[in-house]
Amino acid sequence: MDDEQPNTTIRYVPRESLRRVSTPQAYAFRLLYDKYKEAFEKGIGIDGSNYTNTMMVQLGVRLYFAAGSDKNIKLTTKDDLEMFKAYIKRDKDSWLK
Repeated sequence: MDDEQPNTTIRYVPRESLRRVSTPQAYAFRLLYDKYKEAFEKGIGIDGSNYTNTMMVQLGVRLYFAAGSDKNIKLTTKDDLEMFKAYIKRDKDSWLK
């Protein structure tokens, strides 16, 4: 019996093994097209809010990571906009270079 409950864990994940992913992600069009077609055929990653990178891994594609910046922000929600307004109010010289 699995003792896991929503929003809890009984497992430890070493921090060194974690990667944070942020936009943008890039794929060659042909690979993306072929993998989405395969995913639809296999019913992988189509229901719910499955993320393209998750789908790619489920289909056996090796992903490569590149160093990014915490200053790479995406404005898609009202909360994002509020955070952006706070950045603007800060000392612009320290982060707009």
